[in-house]
Amino acid sequence: VVLRLIQRIVGTLEQVGAPGALSRTPRAAFVAECVGAANVIDVVLETDVPGGATAAIALGDDRIMATAPVPSAAGRAKLVVRPEDIGLAPAESTQMGPRGRIKRRQYLGSRTSYVVALAGGGTLAVDVSSADHDRYAVGVAVVLLLSPATTLVLAP
Repeated sequence: VVLRLIQRIVGTLEQVGAPGALSRTPRAAFVAECVGAANVIDVVLETDVPGGATAAIALGDDRIMATAPVPSAAGRAKLVVRPEDIGLAPAESTQMGPRGRIKRRQYLGSRTSYVVALAGGGTLAVDVSSADHDRYAVGVAVVLLLSPATTLVLAP
């Protein structure tokens, strides 16, 4: 079904795989956006990177590490990270990561969905389901916790 949807929309085959595999390991930003919820934002890849390697990328004023599932050239790129793969920590914590501020929140029982405005511009959707998932109010400063294993960088 997903394969047919992608073929119908763009007229070319972007990627073949089971929905779970397409969701976790998209090879293009378009595939990530078609399969499940994903944050897809513009970033800068600092150096060329071979497929499967971890690379440094500029996310606004911050530098983070992300996995490049396919070889990628330095320059404009897309950051792809699922909302459930981002953690939050209080701004005063010693944890490292991009800084942001809670812009919106929605309590959903077993989890809370946040929209975080990044200090360098842009926003990320974050779904937190830990025991203290409902701890951040609108306007509170936070640190975003991104794992290179679940944060991808792809060609634009």
